[in-house]
Amino acid sequence: SSFTRRASNLAHVVIKAEGATPTKSVVVLHGILGNKGNWATFSRRYTSRSNVPSSEHAAPFLHLTLCPQHFLPKLMEVPMPIATKKELVATLEAKGFDIGQAQWMTTNLKPLGDGFVWKMDLPVVALLFKAFLATDCWPILEHPPPNTHIHVVRAELNKFWTRDVIRRFDTVATQTHHRVHLHLLEKADHWVHVDNPQGLFAIMQRSFK
Repeated sequence: SSFTRRASNLAHVVIKAEGATPTKSVVVLHGILGNKGNWATFSRRYTSRSNVPSSEHAAPFLHLTLCPQHFLPKLMEVPMPIATKKELVATLEAKGFDIGQAQWMTTNLKPLGDGFVWKMDLPVVALLFKAFLATDCWPILEHPPPNTHIHVVRAELNKFWTRDVIRRFDTVATQTHHRVHLHLLEKADHWVHVDNPQGLFAIMQRSFK
């Protein structure tokens, strides 16, 4: 696979198989506090259809289980720049992060002078998260744009998938003449591409034929 970095306001990486001339594109967006490398392994393996993604290099992602409303204020309290990544780990542990969470957060640092600063603008992240909580996507699902199908992955182990939510999806599927699709991803929680990459690959592959 090859990587192409372009100068733009939106940081991104283009991934394609060596020598390939793609006719279609898939846009993969990372989550809050993530970065454009989070899905790189999964996406790179997808460019070669003979390679089913595996869960290698997945361990660091398993640690960030805190809710954003809990950890964002603590991250904003960390004085920047910070001298070393080791110092960040110690600082976050003192604020209640476990060792895995604290170590994972060092992936969000970038060098500046003799120390490190956050790659992201935390006040902006806080605003984005607030906007996320205030956004109701049900109207989009209930009235999808013309000639559009919407596929949603339900992580089997994620506690936010309540019976009421699942029933509502069933209703939406009927109302939209099955233009909204709900796919069950077994043995997966929040990190779907980490918990069950093979299953996620299989779900996505059906749409890319």
